[in-house]
Amino acid sequence: MLDFISINEHSSIRIDEEKIIYSDPYNISRAAHDADIILITHSHFDHYSPDDIQKVMKSDTVIVCPASVNEPKELGLTVKQVSAGEKFEVLGVRFEAVPAYNIGKPFHPQSNG
Repeated sequence: MLDFISINEHSSIRIDEEKIIYSDPYNISRAAHDADIILITHSHFDHYSPDDIQKVMKSDTVIVCPASVNEPKELGLTVKQVSAGEKFEVLGVRFEAVPAYNIGKPFHPQSNG
């Protein structure tokens, strides 16, 4: 694994290279309050966890999530809602939102985009 990428738990990762980026923070053990950007893939509890977001966020953290995840606005942070296929930049970091879905499972159907 690359030294600047840490796997937390489940789908949660932390990237520490120029900016600190968390993806789906979940079961975070220590309150680092160091996130520049938090990526939320969808609204299930193990991907969107307000308690864990509060452990890693700071006052100027930017949350990036699909429009189906409305709740981050309640945390008082800047929220950028994106759609699959969208290319965008946050704090000088370029991203592309891609569709993701499960095959043969009832969760995350392809029809959700």
